[in-house]
Amino acid sequence: CIIHRNLPGMLANMMPLFARDGINIENMTNKSRGSYAYSVFDVNTDVPEKAIQELNALDGVIRVRVL
Repeated sequence: CIIHRNLPGMLANMMPLFARDGINIENMTNKSRGSYAYSVFDVNTDVPEKAIQELNALDGVIRVRVL
């Protein structure tokens, strides 16, 4: 789950990080309200800590939470 700014290209910036680590996104939901958005990614494997850190470091990302 990622809380982020509702900016053009945010999802496009996230996708390469998943793909690089071989993480398949099986389902995705994205909802926005004003300047903010919440994206939920249902993936087929554990997400490496490095990918979590890199997602958090993206400009516009507020919080990453792995459930």
